[in-house]
Amino acid sequence: MAMTSDDALTFLLGHQPMPSDWDITDEEAETFSAILEYFEAHPNPRCLPLCMRSVSDDTGLGIYQHIKLVLMSHETNDVVVHLRDAFRDGTDGVKSWCCEWAADVGAWELEDEIQPLSDHPDEEIREAARNFLELKEELA
Repeated sequence: MAMTSDDALTFLLGHQPMPSDWDITDEEAETFSAILEYFEAHPNPRCLPLCMRSVSDDTGLGIYQHIKLVLMSHETNDVVVHLRDAFRDGTDGVKSWCCEWAADVGAWELEDEIQPLSDHPDEEIREAARNFLELKEELA
């Protein structure tokens, strides 16, 4: 059966966040990967906040890296709106990834949201924020 946008959005809505690396089933991981490929090929701004917030505080078995390709297939302005929201009220895992994704899409206007994270107590968030800021400075 072919995937539809509604099917993919429903799956993402039910997986906020995705299960941990220890709890995710092979079927869930395969479905999530297929959904990311689907939204990369068929951009739909409704998937953006759901993809971003699907991130757990675990590694994601290499799956979360693919979210960047989904974000890059959408209009940057749409991505920035949802990144800004995720910085405001996302989990620590989401904020860390959002720093990386902001750099991936060149969302340099998010510097004000990311700058305070460069002193965050969580090393992963702090490093991701500093990487964004350093890359922005290099490209200036």
